[in-house]
Amino acid sequence: MYERQKEFPDSPLFNMYPMLMKLYDWVDMKKMSETIIKTAQVHPACFSVIEEHNGVPFQKYIPDLITDVKIEKISDAEFQSMINTLVQPFKPDDAPVRFRLFETEKAKYFFFDTYHVFCDAFAKAIFLYDLDKVYAGKELERDGWFSYLEERERAKNLPHYQESRLYYENLYGNTEWSRYPKIDFSDERENTQGLLFREVDFCQSDLEILKNYHLTYNEFFSAISLLSTAIFNNSENVINTWTYKGRWKKSHHNIVGNMILDMPVALNLQNLTVNQIFESVREQLKGSLLHRDYSYTMLDEKILRDDILCFIYHGNLYDVPAKINLFESMVIDFNDFSKGSGTSDNIIDVELRQDDDKLLFLTDYAANKYKPETIEKFADIFLDLTNKLLKLMNENKCASEVLF
Repeated sequence: MYERQKEFPDSPLFNMYPMLMKLYDWVDMKKMSETIIKTAQVHPACFSVIEEHNGVPFQKYIPDLITDVKIEKISDAEFQSMINTLVQPFKPDDAPVRFRLFETEKAKYFFFDTYHVFCDAFAKAIFLYDLDKVYAGKELERDGWFSYLEERERAKNLPHYQESRLYYENLYGNTEWSRYPKIDFSDERENTQGLLFREVDFCQSDLEILKNYHLTYNEFFSAISLLSTAIFNNSENVINTWTYKGRWKKSHHNIVGNMILDMPVALNLQNLTVNQIFESVREQLKGSLLHRDYSYTMLDEKILRDDILCFIYHGNLYDVPAKINLFESMVIDFNDFSKGSGTSDNIIDVELRQDDDKLLFLTDYAANKYKPETIEKFADIFLDLTNKLLKLMNENKCASEVLF
């Protein structure tokens, strides 16, 4: 992410879902300011910057990087006029979190933005839950962010690291894969971000059938992503990545940091039944977790030379304020923030987000590579295929049905 953003330093490419939240009237703003700093001090990633030495980036911890959060008392009219200016690109030597408190004659607000290099979506939810606890007077233990980073570095010197490299290379290194929906548009102008949002016509309860097949959401929708790419491209050999939140130990569960890992998943589809597709994807996801210390998608030259579709299942992370005592509402959701002329980080990301019993489908794509109608077509394939597979599962036809 750091290297990617260096290409587009003036883009909020890696601002991690900025949030503007309305606080309840009873919240004491001075106490809130103190609570934000106290909560941040529990999570050392908040005090980290990136410095380069001889062209190599290093993470540096600066204990006094954030010292206070000022309460900005302004009129509601002034506040409304400045909302669209809140989201600004992060620089590597900036604090990787931005906290602002606003108090107008009408309401109190908390603005929270994070640099994706140091924070993932799960971490952002952790921080907000911890903020609620600290405001209520609970003492929290410092998280293990640096221990996690040291653990990742130590793994590179263990035999298992090379075993993992061979595992990935043997599985994915000898095939010419179809990686993403075929490009139908070429614009030489600077890459810009395209977005497509859909509320899907199936809901959480429709996915209960997955339990009968011992499938996780990541396994099921990774299979859908691969099949959609194959159908769109009319290709039998497809590879995508799926995103894992990276918290495989109990001691990791309270860490604020970017711990996500992109894992490869692929299919050679000829004559596979639906059950065989599910089994292949299930085994690959398990294999990726066993070999997670080797970041194949970041280290393999073939993967790096070309882009690849990234699938992400987020689960229920985005209604956090409604579950925390401090926040009355999310005033501006991430959909409404103008990442504006933001740049697409991948050629195409496909995400599913849970919202109570509903699911939201979205794609973030490179608008200089795809026309909007092309992404609409891909979304149609993805969602139609999801409904078709759910129907086959309910009818117990997965052992015989061949899709490609």
